[in-house]
Amino acid sequence: MHFGPKLHDIIRLRLIEEVEGTSMGKYGYVITVTEVRDEDIGKGVIQDNSGFVCFNIRYRAILFRPFKNQVLDAVVTVVNQLGFFADVGPLQVFVSRHAMPTDLNNGYDHESNAWISDDREVEIRKGCGVRLKIMGVSVDVTEIVSAIGTRDEWLAGC
Repeated sequence: MHFGPKLHDIIRLRLIEEVEGTSMGKYGYVITVTEVRDEDIGKGVIQDNSGFVCFNIRYRAILFRPFKNQVLDAVVTVVNQLGFFADVGPLQVFVSRHAMPTDLNNGYDHESNAWISDDREVEIRKGCGVRLKIMGVSVDVTEIVSAIGTRDEWLAGC
């Protein structure tokens, strides 16, 4: 059924389904596959034990790879007395209370579950957009496990 004149189209679709939205470890997250040329799809090799065919494929893609000192916009997802978590696309970043600007690091309000600055001009709560700077990234073999951020001079919030 698949080994017909549209084989390369089927391979392209399968590649996109399998890699878009996944982590490639140290290379980052695959946002989208941009190009798969016919000449970049290798000849198939039949696997003896299953009868499946494997293809080596070269392709171009747009990746998201966070790095130390990168400034990113994020959305706050969890707020607690230790700091807050924020999502930047597929990446979750933790900002410790100790990495926040000095006017925020003692301003956790249990009642509103938010970090509030001394002058009450900045409030960080779930759903807020924040700008943060990446202090470090932990990478596993297959995925970017975590990132730690700071808001120092990159102060932006709700």
